[in-house]
Amino acid sequence: MEQLKTITGAETLLLSLMEENADTIFGYPGGAMMLIYDKLYDKNHVLKHILVRHKQGAAHAAQAYALVAGKAGVCFATSGPGSTNLITGITNANLDSIPVVFITAQVPSDLPGTDAFRETDMVSLSMPVIKWNYQVTRAEEIPNAIAKTFFFATTGRPGPVLIDITKDAQLQESNYHYEKIKSIRLNNPKPKFKESDLRDAIIVTDVGQNQMLAVLYYQFKDSNTLITSGKLGTMGFGLPAAMGAQVGQPDKTVVLFTGDGGFQMTAQEPGTIFQYSLPVKIEKEANVYPMIYPGRAVDEIVLNDESRVTK
Repeated sequence: MEQLKTITGAETLLLSLMEENADTIFGYPGGAMMLIYDKLYDKNHVLKHILVRHKQGAAHAAQAYALVAGKAGVCFATSGPGSTNLITGITNANLDSIPVVFITAQVPSDLPGTDAFRETDMVSLSMPVIKWNYQVTRAEEIPNAIAKTFFFATTGRPGPVLIDITKDAQLQESNYHYEKIKSIRLNNPKPKFKESDLRDAIIVTDVGQNQMLAVLYYQFKDSNTLITSGKLGTMGFGLPAAMGAQVGQPDKTVVLFTGDGGFQMTAQEPGTIFQYSLPVKIEKEANVYPMIYPGRAVDEIVLNDESRVTK
């Protein structure tokens, strides 16, 4: 890619993502992030943005996308509550070793510690549940920070990484130069993810009996065809994860097994599925909150003309 000069930090971020072959972003805009979204509008022909209905949905969708696409997912959120809403998704990705690059916006670099509007220390907040994080306060730091995030996310044990970019760093101009990181001393294992021919449906589950029954009885033949919240057991994971899996493998059949409880926790996301015409198939156990016994009826849910399952 041509190395441009004197561009803003916001544009530097997007060009850096393109250098790492990112092509899909799951996110939700907000005040401190608008400089980035303004530049993203000009690059929507190469960087597809999936506008979710909630930030937790963006995190889970990016995780499933990473698993089925075989590369790191990318997730955007703004400062304050936008960023804190990612914590469950970050924790889920960390426990299940899923490579996701989380990019959050932050108040200007002279405001942390002043109780500014939507000031949240995401570096400290995410530290216990993330593989690596860093706060960017100058535009010239962005290329190297992005290179490190993708390297750390996908090497060794894969996992989530986060960079928190202050608003002034997004606005500053700097000379653009990008170099991918191929190795870091004492940390150069082989990547885990490989391309494979996925012949069967991709099965996504929420948490509960639907998760257990799918694992017990579905005949899986290929890797990365089961998408589930394995260690954290995040209710509400299923619906946005199915969405992300369908984006990551648009030609594959994606089937979600869920229940009433998990479905309602991210029930705003059918709006995203409908908007992007994602043909996700959904089987939902009817009228089930407690996880007591199997054998319930299966509802029919229709989100668009192709998102249909029968009883």
